[in-house]
Amino acid sequence: AAELDASREQAKQMTARLEKAQSELEEQRASTAALARKRSILSAESKSSIEEKLNKANAAREELQGQVSQEQHAHRSAAAELDASREQAKQMTARLEKAQSELEEQRASTAALARKRSI
Repeated sequence: AAELDASREQAKQMTARLEKAQSELEEQRASTAALARKRSILSAESKSSIEEKLNKANAAREELQGQVSQEQHAHRSAAAELDASREQAKQMTARLEKAQSELEEQRASTAALARKRSI
């Protein structure tokens, strides 16, 4: 009977230890699940934050590309105007040189006529 009582007591203690271990295991599982939920929430917030920053960066890049395009267009327009002005100046210089040449020819002709009259 004493052995039976000792066995029962030992079984009772083992059962208590097993229940305690199971309780600790359940607490660990609950804690792990809570951490996983927190990690998931933080991951989602982090992902959202990264996406927001990426969207802002893309918007800024598009804005800069628009500005660069406008500046390139303005530069091309200015270059075209400059080319047109140079061409116009070239034509005016050619006309001026032609007029000067004609004027010199007239002066020479007038001087020749004046010499003939004086003779």
